[in-house]
Amino acid sequence: GGEEVLLDVGGQDATEAFEDVGHSDEAREILEGLKVGSLKRVPGDPAPKVGATDKISAGPGGKGDAGTGMGVAMYAVLL
Repeated sequence: GGEEVLLDVGGQDATEAFEDVGHSDEAREILEGLKVGSLKRVPGDPAPKVGATDKISAGPGGKGDAGTGMGVAMYAVLL
């Protein structure tokens, strides 16, 4: 997780990448405080880019990085 994942999915929907890492409840609580909105797609929008999530690997125990603060903040910016 962390900065590397965010750079891999920059400009794309990062939801799957965020979920694949296996964030803690604390990270999800932090995310809720940083979320500024949700993207609403309308007919005619370009299709989301896919394929970057196959590069993601979780840390020990499949829980991802313990230091999620900056990653969550960057994720919120991507939304």
